[in-house]
Amino acid sequence: MNSVFSKNWRLLLAVILTAIVAYIAIKVEVLNYRSDNYLPRQNVTRDDGSTVPWRTSSDELREYGFRRRVLVERRNFEYVDEESFERAINELELTDSEQEELDAYVSKWRANRQLRDTMNSIGCFQHLLVPVALIFLIPLFSRGRPGINALVGLCIAINIAAGVLMFYRQYFLSTMD
Repeated sequence: MNSVFSKNWRLLLAVILTAIVAYIAIKVEVLNYRSDNYLPRQNVTRDDGSTVPWRTSSDELREYGFRRRVLVERRNFEYVDEESFERAINELELTDSEQEELDAYVSKWRANRQLRDTMNSIGCFQHLLVPVALIFLIPLFSRGRPGINALVGLCIAINIAAGVLMFYRQYFLSTMD
């Protein structure tokens, strides 16, 4: 009886760990897609070999930069001084297509910021959770009932897939600023 309880407890714990691993992997993949596939990071080193940090900024700064670019592209302002230029940026009326472009631009960088926050928090735990879940699961995948073996096999597959994504997307390296 004690062995059955112990096996069921380990199975429940392994399924819970697998659910957490799957949640993290799915969240990272969705945010990565929304931020135009930022991970794995490309060109993260400077010419001198130092690492380029993963920078994020607020929605307001992104909107300001976008409006500034539109104003300069239009060239329909009279630049007298910095104050009048700032006022022109803040009072700029965007066309419908420019507003849609701005919304998409800000949304992309918001997702990028959320991705960075996720990677710096729960994303790093994947390196711990995947092996621990597999340590619980592999001994359970043996001469058990076919239904239990199917569940354990599915959990193993989910953890292996999450582990592959974790290394391919470079979860740990992407957080090192």
